[in-house]
Amino acid sequence: MLFCWRGEYCPSILGFMSKTVSEIVIFERDETSRRVISEAVQAEELEAVRFSDDDSEDVQIYLCAPGMTPPDDLKLSDSDVFVKPLRLGRLLDRIRRHRRNQSSEARNVLIKIGPYDLDADNNLLGTIRLTEKETAILELLHARKGRSMSRQELLDSVWGYAEGVETHTLETHIYRLRQKIEKDAATPEILLTDESGYKLGKI
Repeated sequence: MLFCWRGEYCPSILGFMSKTVSEIVIFERDETSRRVISEAVQAEELEAVRFSDDDSEDVQIYLCAPGMTPPDDLKLSDSDVFVKPLRLGRLLDRIRRHRRNQSSEARNVLIKIGPYDLDADNNLLGTIRLTEKETAILELLHARKGRSMSRQELLDSVWGYAEGVETHTLETHIYRLRQKIEKDAATPEILLTDESGYKLGKI
């Protein structure tokens, strides 16, 4: 893995990574926060994450204190701006999405979801048209590699800190998504529920 704070390339326990790996640049000035995030990134086996304290740089993710906003010229989406206190799980999921997007752009690889191919850029699962939220849910669950994701984690990752978002909002989206993708929504095989939350089935 690659963890760099100043832009240099660093060795990992597996040797040296190729310099062709695209970095995900996170704006964060606090050293303690950087250390905590780096440890979490390493535990999740994510790659090529670099921190910057220069908000004029082309950063993909911006961490800030309440009341602060990133410069307009960064043109970041709301999902890329994290207001402290930070929810680490949501940040890691956002890093995963950036990495998948970079991989898809580089190799034109589609994500396999059950019998379908997910084209996240166009919100298509095979020929099935998805909403952005439905696409995000499937991407997040796919990244878990068969492990469950709690309802609260999904809410935080997909809807962020939006007011008025409750568990039933997620359940409604899951219900509609199953209607679209399952042969029988009453006995799902792709989008499963267990005691921990939701996960993708192995079919």
